[in-house]
Amino acid sequence: MTRKLAAILAADVVGYSRLAGADEDRTLARLRALRSDLIDPTIAVHNGRVVKRTGDGILVEFRSVVDAVRCAIEVQNGMIERNAGLPPERRIEFRIGIHLGDVVEENDGDLMGDGVNIAARLEGVAKPGTICLSEDAYRQVKTRLDLAVSDLGETQLKNIAEPIRIYSLQVGLPAQAKPTTPAERAAPDKPSAQLALTQTAAHKIWLSEIVRYFAAPLVVLLVAHHVIVNEFNLDTAYLWIACALVPFAFGFALSWLGGRGSGAAFAFAIALGIVGVVGMTLSQSLKSGDPIMPQTRYEWWDNVNFATVIALSFIVSHALARALRALQIRKLAKP
Repeated sequence: MTRKLAAILAADVVGYSRLAGADEDRTLARLRALRSDLIDPTIAVHNGRVVKRTGDGILVEFRSVVDAVRCAIEVQNGMIERNAGLPPERRIEFRIGIHLGDVVEENDGDLMGDGVNIAARLEGVAKPGTICLSEDAYRQVKTRLDLAVSDLGETQLKNIAEPIRIYSLQVGLPAQAKPTTPAERAAPDKPSAQLALTQTAAHKIWLSEIVRYFAAPLVVLLVAHHVIVNEFNLDTAYLWIACALVPFAFGFALSWLGGRGSGAAFAFAIALGIVGVVGMTLSQSLKSGDPIMPQTRYEWWDNVNFATVIALSFIVSHALARALRALQIRKLAKP
């Protein structure tokens, strides 16, 4: 038994009993899919350790509050995408609480203590789709994350001796500042303002991923083609190798580092295959003076093969990374 300081994330499904009562089999299947495709991979990417699962809930330990908050934001953003178009009664929404505090780790890996209890109570007061942070947790991230923050005031949590100042984060909506008074700041049931991650921040995340996992491999492929074909006129086998290895490396990174699912990988793969071949054909045409469009059936078939190799290499490496990360998740889940 050891005592330590840890960032604790507690989460559960809002209205799980209602969802299960309406269609238990479908609800369980959706939850299993969310865990394998979104929750567990995101936890692994941010170096979290699953301490326990409680049916519709989960308790996770992080070494960094920043990692815990980023993990929570990614999960809530992912849920916004997955709930789009669904009627309210069929949406799966999470409440999340995060606290930085003292915990006791048992010999079997379980965690006990106020740090765990406060995180669980924060999750209990969070609204659907939001993240509640204690003051200790917020202090660690207020200057490091692009968040619009508002103080919900001192709140007396159940079975917690002292009131806890709480900060709430509602992901995916623009921040709305509201005038506050000292009385409003002190009232636990009257939030002084809505706390949100701006849409601009979410768009920046996607833009950065497009640059890293589409534009970057595209540039590397075009440079490789220019060097192999235009400058040194090397054997075509070298170009085939480049078309296999470059997307393989970036597809692996998309899953392992970016934490994106199969849909994003498929989109990036197809776009990279098509645009990559078009770019290589254009480059060769400018160098040799040949027509841009392929003139023979063989040239068309060659371009299709290159695009296929690029796309398949990207998708296969992404699937491999997901499989390897699944193994890592199983290790993290073990006490």
